[in-house]
Amino acid sequence: ATIWVTAAVGMTFGSGALGFGTLITATMMLVLWVFPFIERAIDRVREEDSYTIVFDVKKLHKIAQIEAGMRANKLHVIRQAYFKRGLDMHAHVTAIGKPGQHEAFRATLMTDNEIKELIYH
Repeated sequence: ATIWVTAAVGMTFGSGALGFGTLITATMMLVLWVFPFIERAIDRVREEDSYTIVFDVKKLHKIAQIEAGMRANKLHVIRQAYFKRGLDMHAHVTAIGKPGQHEAFRATLMTDNEIKELIYH
């Protein structure tokens, strides 16, 4: 987007609209300097993590437990998919929440002996 705005600013100056070009340049610089601070502030209170949780296909009750764990930790699920591979069930879940809520959810999963594999990022 920065490249397109820069091209537009160049065309604005080239057409002789110096005042408008200066205004656009100042606005663009403000956005490029200020928004990273705003983005970091948002990241401190909101984080999106994806989880892949593998468990035995005979333990389908884990799906309800995973969903209950998300609700208990106040994580908002935005995507989820479940599929069977061999004798394993794979749950792929993406959720939004505060970093501490994700940490609490992961701690719960880490202590669950029925979970064979946990991948998160």
